[in-house]
Amino acid sequence: MTTTTDSETESQHRLIREIFQSLAEREIWVRDVDNTSPVALMGKTGDDTAWLEFVTREMASLPWYELNLPDGRTPPLPRAAVGLISLLATVLERDTIAPSSVNTTWPGGVAVEWHIGGVDLEVACQPDGTVEFSFEDQLGEEYEGTAMEDMVQLRQFISRLPGSRKRTG
Repeated sequence: MTTTTDSETESQHRLIREIFQSLAEREIWVRDVDNTSPVALMGKTGDDTAWLEFVTREMASLPWYELNLPDGRTPPLPRAAVGLISLLATVLERDTIAPSSVNTTWPGGVAVEWHIGGVDLEVACQPDGTVEFSFEDQLGEEYEGTAMEDMVQLRQFISRLPGSRKRTG
C-alpha cells in the first residue's frame, strides 16, 4: 500500500524527470563569455551542445522517485540537479565534450564525470548548493576544490579536457 506522501513524492519526481527530458529537447540560452549577449546553448544551434543534451537526458533517467538506492545512496534532490546544470552552463563552452557519466552522490546530490585522454574531472553538486570538483591528469597532477572558491581553477581544468577548443598548459 502506498501512502499519500509516497505517491506525492513519486509524482513530483516524475515531473522532475519530465522537466529534464523537456530541457534536453528545448533551446536554452546563456550569456556569452563576455556576459553581454545571450547565446543559444542548445536547440537550433546544432551539434555544439553535446554536453547539455547528454547531461539533461542522463538526469532525466536518474532514479528520481526511488526511496533508497541499492547502495544506500538517496535519490537526487531537484535543487542539486538544477544547481549542477546552472554551474555547467556557466563554466562549460558550447563545444565542451560531453561528460562520461552523470550519477547521484551519497547525500542526494548529482555529479558529472569526464574520464578521457588521461584526464579525470569530477564535478558534484550537493543539495545545499555546494559544488565540489576533483581533477587529475595523466602526469599525476591532482587538485580538489569548490566552485565557490576556485571557479577560475575549475574553468582551467575544463579547458584541459581533450577536445576543448581552449587548452592551457
